Amino acid sequence: MKTLTFEIAKKMGKPAAGASGILLSSVRGDGMKAVMVISSSSYDELKERVSSMHQQGLPINYRTRGKSLEVTASPGNGIDALAVLFSYASQLEFALDDAQDVMGFCAGCRSFLDGCMEPLSIALDKDSLSLKMKAQIGDEEDPQGFYERLMEILTKADMGVIKQ
Repeated sequence: MKTLTFEIAKKMGKPAAGASGILLSSVRGDGMKAVMVISSSSYDELKERVSSMHQQGLPINYRTRGKSLEVTASPGNGIDALAVLFSYASQLEFALDDAQDVMGFCAGCRSFLDGCMEPLSIALDKDSLSLKMKAQIGDEEDPQGFYERLMEILTKADMGVIKQ
């Protein structure tokens, strides 16, 4: 097996004025701890989702930070912190399509390209995304072929790859 490490990058847009949905302020983390800061007109449903996941044994919590909600995930039950957080975030209705695309991609990335990809870390603010990834490919597989297949997926969400 060959291991490829790379970064997925995306320039994030701005939500339209008065857009309904959840505003994503930032996401930072790795397999050991992941934190997402969001804003919404009401936090009741968002808090209930965290509580429900926590009751299912997933290590996720929230706390209010001023007018924002900070959701924190840790590793547990055989999955890392990023997987817990992406599972939560993929259920949300974000005001910005870019945020929706990124969280959907992150939640499903392990199922893309024969399940060989794994997120290592994420840094997302209002302007840009940096998602560090690792992929395991067969010794006989050409890395260029892997990147070409990956770009077919990333192009749909207006993301790019930076090879390392």
